[in-house]
Formats: sequence, C-alpha cells, structure tokens
Amino acid sequence: MEKRLLEYSLQQHWENIIGEQIGRHTWPDSIRHQSLFLIAESSTWLQQLMFLKRELLAKINAAASSQVITDIVLRVGMVRRDAQPPTETGDRQPSDAVEPSLAIEVEASLEHIQDTELRERLRRLLMRSAAVISRRASLQTEPVSSASGRSMI
Repeated sequence: MEKRLLEYSLQQHWENIIGEQIGRHTWPDSIRHQSLFLIAESSTWLQQLMFLKRELLAKINAAASSQVITDIVLRVGMVRRDAQPPTETGDRQPSDAVEPSLAIEVEASLEHIQDTELRERLRRLLMRSAAVISRRASLQTEPVSSASGRSMI
C-alpha cells in the first residue's frame, strides 16, 4: 500500500520534486521492486536522463523521506499531462481530443469489468489510443499533387 501512495504522490507532485524542465518531459509511471519506471518523452530525453539518474534518485528519495527507490528504469513513451498543471499554450487532455463516438465505444467496452483499478487503467489506455486515432483522422488531408499532376502520397 505504501508503494501505491508513493506512486500517487510522485505523480501528483512530479514537477515540484524533479524540477519543471525535466518534469514536463517525463512521467513516473509505476514503482516495482524498489525501481521507479520512468517514461521519457523521447530518446533524446531518455539518454539525458541516464546521466542524471543519481541526481533524480536523490531528489525522489528526499521527497519520500527514505531510500525507497534504488533504481530508475527508463523507457520512451507518452508523457501524461493529467496530473500536471496545463502550460500556457493550454494542453488538451486526451479525453478532450477523442471523438464522441470513440469515447462511447470505450465506455461500452469497459462496463462489464468489475475491478475498478483495472477498469480505470484500461480506460486511460483506450482513451489515449482513441485520442491518437482522432488526431490522425483530423490531420488527414487531400493528397498533395506535384507539378506533373501525380500524387506525392
């Protein structure tokens, strides 16, 4: 249970603990076996974070008031923004970017799952996927033609 509380606390106060610059490009995903699984926005950030592991561990353990985290496991992925304050440009939440029909499908597919934690994790995952689908659909445009009249796509 303490692990879950620490995980939640890190997620809620991530930028304050780790610093705004790093906090905007990373997300503390989970804690397993005294390792923090940290998501980096890109491979560039992942590489930079490898050099900062000791400093990050020190800041995290200082915030936890104990040496509960002994390692940081880095991976590239989507950085969550739901627990972080919106930036000046007004980050949209993934659920805001989902087409209503996809959101309805997501909710319908989850209604029979009894375990609340599993249902919420699946909801977040499916809503992220639906947001990507919605974004791709909104970005699709007519194929661009070259001077010869042939399609460039």
